[in-house]
Amino acid sequence: MTRPGKIICVGFNYRSHAAEIGAPVPKAPPLFSKFANALNGNQGVVHLPTHIDHEFDYETELVLVFAKRCHQVAEADALSVLAGYAVGNDISARGLQNITSQFTAGKTSDGFAPIGPWLVSRNLVPNPNALRLKTWMNGELRQDSSTEEMIFNCQQLIHYVTSIMTIEPGDILFTGTPPGVILGQKVPREQRRWLKSGDKVTSSIEGLGELNIRFS
Repeated sequence: MTRPGKIICVGFNYRSHAAEIGAPVPKAPPLFSKFANALNGNQGVVHLPTHIDHEFDYETELVLVFAKRCHQVAEADALSVLAGYAVGNDISARGLQNITSQFTAGKTSDGFAPIGPWLVSRNLVPNPNALRLKTWMNGELRQDSSTEEMIFNCQQLIHYVTSIMTIEPGDILFTGTPPGVILGQKVPREQRRWLKSGDKVTSSIEGLGELNIRFS
């Protein structure tokens, strides 16, 4: 997964996450993009661009990796076009993300799309829509949910994305994050403890392993 043609991300795909940040429940999956410069791996380091923002956040997500060139895939056949699944962390610079209506600036700094620790073949994951998902920041549990809470499940996301564009082998789809992000904390924004140099975030998804990232 080193040269994906597309890194597609879904926003607000858990009702409780949308609620915690005051966003409406979407009628269709909100899509945005990351780019190959954002790719990172397990035990990777993210050099935070503190010259342009200071509100850095984590988002643990189930990642889908495509195996086939496909277009207009029916929901019933959707999982068959995947190579497998991985843990992802959609790292976000919230100031850049929210200064305009477009998310891309806050999502695609170098290293902002860690994926790992490995790609798990789809035949080893009986139901990607029922996987426990957790996030720890410096050892403190921050997110604890399940992919069964997604508004749009994996089959629906694949159907939707492939109805818009042709997907190629190696393309990547981040499926959204549950509640528990720093942005959603019920304290004044200036009092939130954003990610900074020296922090460590561990993202875990049932059956897929743990993705560990350090920040500098």
